[in-house]
Amino acid sequence: AWDATRRATAHEPTAHPPQTRQKQQRHPALPQGPPQPPVASLGFHKMDMVSGMMRSQLVIEAAKSIREDYRKSLDGLKASAKERLLPEIHRRSAEKLLDIARKNRGIYNKAAQFVCSVRGPVPKEYIDVLSVLTDQAPFQPFDQMETVLTEELKAPVSELFESIERIPIAAASLAQVHIGRLKDGTKVAVKIQYPGLQQQMAVDLQVIETALMMFSSSLPFDMRWLVRDFREYLARECDFELEAENAKKVS
Repeated sequence: AWDATRRATAHEPTAHPPQTRQKQQRHPALPQGPPQPPVASLGFHKMDMVSGMMRSQLVIEAAKSIREDYRKSLDGLKASAKERLLPEIHRRSAEKLLDIARKNRGIYNKAAQFVCSVRGPVPKEYIDVLSVLTDQAPFQPFDQMETVLTEELKAPVSELFESIERIPIAAASLAQVHIGRLKDGTKVAVKIQYPGLQQQMAVDLQVIETALMMFSSSLPFDMRWLVRDFREYLARECDFELEAENAKKVS
């Protein structure tokens, strides 16, 4: 249940900041992404639906291509011949997934990073290719992020903060971080989830699961565990309250 965790938190910066803040950059290094339509409710905006369909089409086409590559390259071959060919097929397939992650960004970027993190069950060629991805992303205008912040904290930003920087210090796949100052003068890091992200994740996870089912029977290794484990990983990544508590424990 993606709406079960808060999409924004504010806590004092610590010597051991949360994951998003580990990759801080100076403001000029953060490119600004294209404006997105304001999100004021849980309903999909028409542009969100079109974008989701385009992402889905890219994934399904890649899944079909990967399935056919494994099938045509390996059908009828002896085990020894398959063993020789597999590394190159793995690499070709991984490069297609890398292209998808770069184009679709968001949780596709996270999914690629997750695949690299599990290592053991995943062929080395996939890890080598996908490990070039980082968790940086273009930042979104603060006017749009402020909508999420107001909805989550149940009050206007001006009532809770003395000030808040409009340019984030970090922007990643799921959220961006702004520096703010509370009414009592306390300096805080404010991590805000992107508008519409939870709706987008619900659709994209279903697409990823469908794509894996399409070509899993053609793969010489089992990937059906990926979506289940990735869902659990994303739930932790989106639980900003848990992240804030962990930051307090290590401070």
